[in-house]
Amino acid sequence: MKKSFFVYFLSIIGLCQAQTTVRPFVKEVGDPDVRMTRIELTSKYTIINFTIVKQRSGLRMLPDGRGFSLGDATSEICFRPDARLREIGGRQRSYKYIKVEGVPEDPKKYQMRGGEKLEFTVWFERLDEGVEAFDLLECKNSNGYTCFNFYGVECKNPLRNRPVLPRKSAEDPPVPMEVIVRGTVYNAKTKQSIEASLLYSSASDSAAARTVGGKYELKLTPKTKYSFVASEKGYFTKSDSVNVRIAGQTLTRDVYLDPLETGAKVTLSNVYFDVSLAVLRPESFPELDKLVVLMQENPLIKIKVEGHTDVVGDYDSNLELSRNRVKSVKEYLVTKGIAAARIEVIGYGSSRPLNRNGSPEDRQKNRRVEFVVTEI
Repeated sequence: MKKSFFVYFLSIIGLCQAQTTVRPFVKEVGDPDVRMTRIELTSKYTIINFTIVKQRSGLRMLPDGRGFSLGDATSEICFRPDARLREIGGRQRSYKYIKVEGVPEDPKKYQMRGGEKLEFTVWFERLDEGVEAFDLLECKNSNGYTCFNFYGVECKNPLRNRPVLPRKSAEDPPVPMEVIVRGTVYNAKTKQSIEASLLYSSASDSAAARTVGGKYELKLTPKTKYSFVASEKGYFTKSDSVNVRIAGQTLTRDVYLDPLETGAKVTLSNVYFDVSLAVLRPESFPELDKLVVLMQENPLIKIKVEGHTDVVGDYDSNLELSRNRVKSVKEYLVTKGIAAARIEVIGYGSSRPLNRNGSPEDRQKNRRVEFVVTEI
């Protein structure tokens, strides 16, 4: 009896150990200061332990608590309650956030000092048996924020009692429930394939990938509109959107990234002003924030911001308006911490139109803000 109980006891211990993963493998992290140290699967929860080591580099948390920027030696730390786990492969099911301990839940913040070490624990719904790979999506990466996102996390979670599935007849083929998006990322100048990171995100879903040999493939939810970002060090970030409609559909989307080099010109297509004024509209801020991130990540880069108007109206008035508008762009970048000496501005008014047609669409194309890399 004692021997049998001992053997049974050891088997229980072994089973419990099989549900704990120490220092799990993670393919990609959103914040290099945060490490995932342990995953424990109980009967009800997926419990994940983390460690943050605040570097003494003068980084600080951005105002909404989800990322860092250059600044003072403290950071505002919190965890977003809309975080979730998302199964990789299979049904791609999402698992809900339960609670966090060790750091406050957004909107509350904790001021973390440079050099400080902090440990915290997050509870989610329990992963289904057999799910041994997932993404942790704490928030969306945008506008320079750094989220506590972990991609390609592997854990011990074997399927103990594998169900016997009924055999399907030849007349009942499986129906795929997702949309496949695949393609290749190229250097827009050389047309050579390059490595890059891609992120598709919607209001309720996101999927990320790192290209292999320039190629990528993602599974998305049908009947959903996704925003799309492709990025790589040494290249301009590219943004776009895609409507995913039909389940089982396969879409091909190749991406061309412009290399970051002297003389390169980029149109800030989503920068808007009040009519006949130099006042930036709020919907311009996300586009300008991308430029802020570019200049933060490349501290030696200098740019020239160029302003253009349409060909309608007084020439001198248009010239003055374009000058004032690019000054507003420079002022915004400076308020975000970019040194004024790195930004040159010039207004061309209506002297460099893309076209001279009078349609509203053509006039809109002429009204634009561009920037040119002058030094890198």
